[in-house]
Amino acid sequence: MFVGLAREIVAQVAVATPRFVSALDEVLPGLDLFAAPGMRLRAAVHRARMVHPRESEPGDQLDEDHVVFAPYVDVLFVDKRTVSFLQQESRDRPSLLPPAAIANIVRAKDLTHTVALISEAAAR
Repeated sequence: MFVGLAREIVAQVAVATPRFVSALDEVLPGLDLFAAPGMRLRAAVHRARMVHPRESEPGDQLDEDHVVFAPYVDVLFVDKRTVSFLQQESRDRPSLLPPAAIANIVRAKDLTHTVALISEAAAR
């Protein structure tokens, strides 16, 4: 999926700037999904969802996309199911998803809890 998407982007770049295509083609095989922290999180949510299949919910794809931003923010709020998926993957596959990678991903219980978590993150 990751390399396939990268190939699509290379094809789009080729139309706009053909002279860079050969350079992009050279690096494409070496791209590593797990070297990108956000994509590692997205893949973890996807894997967990596939291991525990149930009827898809409307926000499943959005939940996967949302966690991509976690490495770049102080705190990321997700729903209960997504937190559970990430904890499961971190527990079952720590080499792919170390516990530290999900430390800033939380489920807010209510508005007061949300404000407290944001304040705590801002104080760090």
